[in-house]
Amino acid sequence: TIRLLKKSRNDMEDAACVIAPVIGHVLSVLMAARGCRLVRMSGSGATCFALFEPCRQAAVAAKVIRRDHPGWWAKATVLR
Repeated sequence: TIRLLKKSRNDMEDAACVIAPVIGHVLSVLMAARGCRLVRMSGSGATCFALFEPCRQAAVAAKVIRRDHPGWWAKATVLR
């Protein structure tokens, strides 16, 4: 559940943000999105993602992110 995930973290996030500050910016943009419940960096930082509830908020957030950051790739999907 999201509650359990919030207790964990990616140990590489701090170092990755020092090497590539854009990662911190991406995480901030995702966290600010309406409906965002959790933001994380995957692995060593190649991808950042956010979990939303309800899922409609993910689609809205992806649309806003694509509009505001046209060089970014954003895709809303459903996890099952």
